[in-house]
Amino acid sequence: MEADYFSVAVKEAKRFQRPPETINNKELTIVSGGVEICKRGYFVDRSDFPYISIEIVTTGTGELVLNEKRYSLSPGIIFSYGPRVSHQMKGSEQKNMTKYFLNIQGSYAESMVQKIFKKKNEVISCKDPLSILQTFDELIATGLTITPKSGEICESLGKILLLKLSENALPATERSGQSYANFNRCHNYIKENFLELFSLYDIAESCNIDQGYLCRLYKRYDHQTPYQHLVRLKMNHALALLNIPGKMVKEIATELGFEDPFNFSRSFKRIFGVSPQAYQSKD
Repeated sequence: MEADYFSVAVKEAKRFQRPPETINNKELTIVSGGVEICKRGYFVDRSDFPYISIEIVTTGTGELVLNEKRYSLSPGIIFSYGPRVSHQMKGSEQKNMTKYFLNIQGSYAESMVQKIFKKKNEVISCKDPLSILQTFDELIATGLTITPKSGEICESLGKILLLKLSENALPATERSGQSYANFNRCHNYIKENFLELFSLYDIAESCNIDQGYLCRLYKRYDHQTPYQHLVRLKMNHALALLNIPGKMVKEIATELGFEDPFNFSRSFKRIFGVSPQAYQSKD
């Protein structure tokens, strides 16, 4: 049975509610969550919602009012409200709005939401929305299952989601400018083509952008340089390669574009704290 506060003005939805007896974690409790394809003209008006809610719009447009302050909703906008914060949401009459939501409570939840949304009633966007949605999807899939560990897994994924939002938060106004569009284009290109890129020069050349400008974009919108982003993606891929039986470290280094296996090993250890050889020989 679905929660009585779930909206019925939806065309399609995938939603879960945790059993009431599990809602007792003082730090972080995942109460409910899901993804909704809202009907055209979707409308919600509440002032007594008992939980902290985080929502992200993925398609369509709409309007949000938080404590009488008005915001436009569009893909990539993230917002939070509650508990007992007056809010109204209205979807467009022309197109269905799709949004993910998570309802939580606890001291950790409160402190993290305060860090993510630094100003009360603030809407934000994020640097890596795909990663946020991937965690959301995993959280929803877990919430829809009942296993001995599903509650703990939900809360762990909830922490991961909050940490990702904290690390990737951007003021909503940043995402509308040309500089953010340039950053997002380059950021996505690196993610999709990291195996064919080997240097800052390669990145800039492939993205048709000046190296200095690219570095300034990353300084403004990310916590790492473009080359650090590239290396981290390569090292994450290296983890999978190191799990292949018989795969040699030297072979992996060459495959990832490191001419010197020592440089590969040094980069791997700097990120993961162990050498590739030690990781490969783990029990």
